[in-house]
Amino acid sequence: MLVLVLVLVLVLVLVLVLVLVLVLVLVLVLVLVLVLVDATDPKRDYSASVRTQRPPRTS
Repeated sequence: MLVLVLVLVLVLVLVLVLVLVLVLVLVLVLVLVLVLVDATDPKRDYSASVRTQRPPRTS
């Protein structure tokens, strides 16, 4: 009985660790995606704002 309880506890711990690792990986991926999107969007907005600012300067 004790062996079965220990095995069950070990399995539960391993499952919890795997779940935590998966969650951490997903969070890291989401953060990386958000960082990449935030890094690309301001560049696009900046280039768009520069393009919109150029005609008034020439005129």
